[in-house]
Amino acid sequence: MACGDPKALPRLAILDPALTATQPAKVAAATGIDAIAHAVETAGCTKRNEVSRSFSKQAWQLLESSFEKAISDPDDDEARAKMLLGAHLAGCAIENSMLGRPMRRLIR
Repeated sequence: MACGDPKALPRLAILDPALTATQPAKVAAATGIDAIAHAVETAGCTKRNEVSRSFSKQAWQLLESSFEKAISDPDDDEARAKMLLGAHLAGCAIENSMLGRPMRRLIR
C-alpha cells in the first residue's frame, strides 16, 4: 500500500483533542514534529501541486501556531485541536503530492 492507493483512504477521521490529552509529552512532541515535517516536505517536494501546496500551507499555519502550547499545556484543547487538524491536513498534502509513492526503476 502506498500513498495514492484508494484502499487506504479513510471514510471518517475523528479529530478529538480529548483523545490526546493523556498521551505522554514525548509522544505528543514526536508526533507534532512528524506532522510539521510532513507539512514542510510536501511544500518543497518535486511532486507538489496546487492542492498539496494548499494543504501543506494550512497545515503549517496550524502546527506552527499551536505546537509549543499543545506540548506545554496538555489541557489546552484548542491547541491540541489545531495540532490534530494540522496533522490531518499534512497527511492530505502527502496524499495529494504523492510523496512516499515508490518510484519505478528501470531494469535493464
